[in-house]
Amino acid sequence: MAVACARLGVPSLFVGMLGRDRFGDFILDELASHGVDVSHVMRTDEAKTALAFVSRDASEESYLQARLASGAVLIVITDDGEPVTAVTARARLSVAPPKVRVVDTTAAGDAFIGDLLSRLVDARLTRSTLSAWTADEARMRESLEFATRCGAFTVTRPGSYAALPRREDLAALRG
Repeated sequence: MAVACARLGVPSLFVGMLGRDRFGDFILDELASHGVDVSHVMRTDEAKTALAFVSRDASEESYLQARLASGAVLIVITDDGEPVTAVTARARLSVAPPKVRVVDTTAAGDAFIGDLLSRLVDARLTRSTLSAWTADEARMRESLEFATRCGAFTVTRPGSYAALPRREDLAALRG
């Protein structure tokens, strides 16, 4: 998502640890080549660079309610080409992504979240102002719809980082 934000013109940095291995080298080089600040990345010989996957199951609703009860203001769920769902303490919105010819889905979620995060940054939101922003259902729906168009744009192109839209690509996504 750091690359998605960087390609949209949002200053981005990656803070984390990567193994001192080929996969770690690849990730570090790719992040830097797309304008992500990698000066806070730590490298280690103690572990290999890894990937993580999250799955959904029947306990999803309980998890969502627990996260909201513990202070989460906005939870966004993406699911391949299915409608995106945004959950707040007050509302639940679903937005269907546009239908496109799919070439490669690798970076669709990153494009979606990157655009949504760039909107939050552009609005200069803080944790204390996010609740008011999410209370405006029309603004939330517009933001989610545009983010789904960013994801849809991305799946029409091959690759991961190179498929992510830049600011100049966004004009073609309006409407």
